[in-house]
Amino acid sequence: MVAIQVMSDLYIDRDPSWESFRIQPTALYLALLGNIGLLDDALFTFLEMQLCHFRIVFYVLGPHELRQGKFVFLDNDRYDIPNSKVTILGSPLFSFPPIQDRDYNYLTHVSAFRECVDFLHDATNAVIEADPSQSICILTHYCPSRDERALNGLDDEHVNLVSTDMEWFMFWHVPQLKLWAFGGTGHNCTLHNERIRRFLYTNQRGTGSPDEPHSCSHFRPTDRTHVYPMIYDVQNGRMS
Repeated sequence: MVAIQVMSDLYIDRDPSWESFRIQPTALYLALLGNIGLLDDALFTFLEMQLCHFRIVFYVLGPHELRQGKFVFLDNDRYDIPNSKVTILGSPLFSFPPIQDRDYNYLTHVSAFRECVDFLHDATNAVIEADPSQSICILTHYCPSRDERALNGLDDEHVNLVSTDMEWFMFWHVPQLKLWAFGGTGHNCTLHNERIRRFLYTNQRGTGSPDEPHSCSHFRPTDRTHVYPMIYDVQNGRMS
């Protein structure tokens, strides 16, 4: 089993005290899932600080970073954690808003969403074809669920902007997918499907401002989540 510390939406550029913000390591791996800060010296200094404390730092872009340019860590990329049976798939994901939400960049947004979905579909199939006993962890900025517990009462406009129901896609249902971590909703939660041992997980600090530097409740800077191994289900005669 692999432990991963996950957080997002830190907005260090809006927090004058960001240099005093410390992530206490409780796992070897840290996943930063977008909206961490602007692409400037402060962000790179912050990332260097984390590299001193974690074996690997995974980074997925959010819209806050994309306002300035292209910064690629996990931009539709795959990473196999050494000496483990865990594959990380990282993608922004974006969302698929209905046509009534169309604005000037609607087609670009939907095209990016489809590109991300194609990557996740193909990469998931490639992992399973190569080794069905490999566990998969997907890291995205946008939310993959319309579960009310993940969205916490967001109005329809914001739900469409920050989330998509990925249950419509085949790769959502593979038993190898053990963890999907995300950000961008302004709400923290952990959802657990005990039958297939899968977690939906988010850990967001919030938009951040001098008046309200931590706007998401239940932000857990020392929390970690896990990617469970595949096991053989003797009763059903298959891996799960």
